Amino acid sequence: MTADSVESELPREPHLSFTESAWRRLRLYTTRCPYEIGGLGTVAQAGEDFVVEEVFVLDQDVNDIATRLEPESVHGLLLSIVADGGDPSAMRLWWHSHARESVFWSGEDEETIDRFQNDGMLSVVTNHRGQVLARIDVYRPRGTTWLWVDEGEDVVPTEQEEQTIDDDIRAKTRHRPRGSARIF
Repeated sequence: MTADSVESELPREPHLSFTESAWRRLRLYTTRCPYEIGGLGTVAQAGEDFVVEEVFVLDQDVNDIATRLEPESVHGLLLSIVADGGDPSAMRLWWHSHARESVFWSGEDEETIDRFQNDGMLSVVTNHRGQVLARIDVYRPRGTTWLWVDEGEDVVPTEQEEQTIDDDIRAKTRHRPRGSARIF
């Protein structure tokens, strides 16, 4: 038995890929924000695999170890998708960075994922070093599947992209230092 035949007998993990635009935005938001940052995104399913089509950053409180999306901002994003004739059920991605920390599923991450309770939510955690973890959670019955991430190309931003992303980060994040009044 060859290594190729053994590999072909193993079950294939579902893959997660990104459109070029979504990958660029995810990497730029992650690397240009000095703190944790997060958002949502739209996802299409392709057989057993998933494609992140669009990434959104929302109003949020951030610090070195946490991010909290403003519920009103989430609601506003969903309303604008409906108003534009889009499908709000495609909003199946929660992404966030761990900034300078390693990528892992923290207790707070697990609690956030458990609160979604929809037909299936994809979660991505990334960091400044470009590490990425992904999973999909279903809730009836409860189960988690790790996803193989098909990463995009290295992102070298244009000056215009840097300006746009930096403006977004300044407009949508409020830095709350660790140890300040608990907001997370």
